[in-house]
This record gives sequence, structure tokens and C-alpha cells, in this order.
Amino acid sequence: MSAISRATQTESSDRLAAVQLRLENLKSILPQHDVAWAECQEVQRSPTTIAKSGSTQIKRDRSTVPIGHYRTRVARSVYKNLNWDSYSLATRALLDAVFDKETLGTKNLSGIKIDSKGRQWSATNMLDPQKISDIVQLVKRNCKVDERRIRKIIAHKCGDTASTKRIKSL
Repeated sequence: MSAISRATQTESSDRLAAVQLRLENLKSILPQHDVAWAECQEVQRSPTTIAKSGSTQIKRDRSTVPIGHYRTRVARSVYKNLNWDSYSLATRALLDAVFDKETLGTKNLSGIKIDSKGRQWSATNMLDPQKISDIVQLVKRNCKVDERRIRKIIAHKCGDTASTKRIKSL
């Protein structure tokens, strides 16, 4: 019986020993230069981590708040000042906080671009669906309004921003 099959047949009290056995087996299978390369590689840390007394501690970004399932970040000041009495104002404020004017003016929910050639769909013309989903979830939960109305406000906001962008370019 191989070392791996013996390790998989152990009881829950011996799990640590089984994992160590698997690790040793994998190290023996890997070529030596791969192991040496993996050991000498440094783990890149994000700029928000700091070292403190030999351990790594994550420094939390207090200026933004995560919203929704996909954890889209919104400025804390914007989040605190949202008007939850009006789903339209809340949605528009969140769109301004998450997307820049250029993105809102050139992209939309569906990704369909209408020009002289007709309708053309492209994923590059579409707003980030994960960010949109987070905005919709948050407004839906706090304002008690259905998703269709929120998406309609998003579409209007994109159209208004595109119109403003077009007028300023003239």
C-alpha cells in the first residue's frame, strides 16, 4: 500500500500526521530545483499589510466600506450620506461612487451600443456586472424596492451621463 493511500485511511485524530506524510511524499516526487525555487520565492504582500512583532497583521482600510456579495468598495463618507428615503438618489449616488463619469458615459447595463451601423453587443460596453449586482442588492435591501426599478435608474443614469458628455464635447 502506498504512503498516500495509507494517509487517506487514517482516523480524524491522525489528520495532521496524514497531511505531513502527504507533504513529505510530494516533496520527494518534485524535482529538487522546483523545491528550492519554491522555498526561495518571497510572498508578495499587499500594501495594506504590516509586520508587527514577527507576525503579519492586516491593516484594515477604514476609508471604504464593502457592499454586497462581491464586496465592492464605496467611500465611507458617501455611504454615510446616502439618502435611503429615495431609492433613485441612493442608486445614483452609489453609481457615482463606484464608477467614474467616463465609464458611466460610455457603458450601459446590456452592453448594446447603438450607432449608425445598428445595434452591436460587446462585453466591453457593459458595466461591471458584479459591481452592479452589489449596488442593486444594497438598494433593494435598504429601500425595499424591486430590482427592475433600480436597474431602470441605472440605465437612466448612464444615458444622462452620456448626454452630458456628448453636450460638453460640442
